[in-house]
Amino acid sequence: MMRKGLTRRKQRHVPVEFSLTITEMFEEYMLVKKGEGLAKRTIQEHYNNFGYFKTYIGKEHTAEEMTTELFVGWITYMIEEMNYKPGTVNIRVRTMRAFLRYCYEDKAWIYEPIHKSFKPIRAPTLNYVFK
Repeated sequence: MMRKGLTRRKQRHVPVEFSLTITEMFEEYMLVKKGEGLAKRTIQEHYNNFGYFKTYIGKEHTAEEMTTELFVGWITYMIEEMNYKPGTVNIRVRTMRAFLRYCYEDKAWIYEPIHKSFKPIRAPTLNYVFK
């Protein structure tokens, strides 16, 4: 019997024989997004941003290989190597965080809440002078 106010935590266990690739997980995620009625342009942007990430990692990954370090490395790469503006990086980060949230919270395909470990980067604030 549990004390009042305590909740049971979901068990995060992905059977080895059921481990999906990141592409398989993404395709199922996109079926859900299409079912939500997202605009075609939004759907295409999700695919584009996922493609940028796949290009960065260079090979297919399984759920077990998806780590916080992998995604933080991608963000660092976009900032330092590609010199992308914060707005560009943040659009891609938000898209991938939503995907990772789905993988962790809705499907339990991944073991750790990677989406909570990285956030959009700080963008410089613009100070406008109105005359």
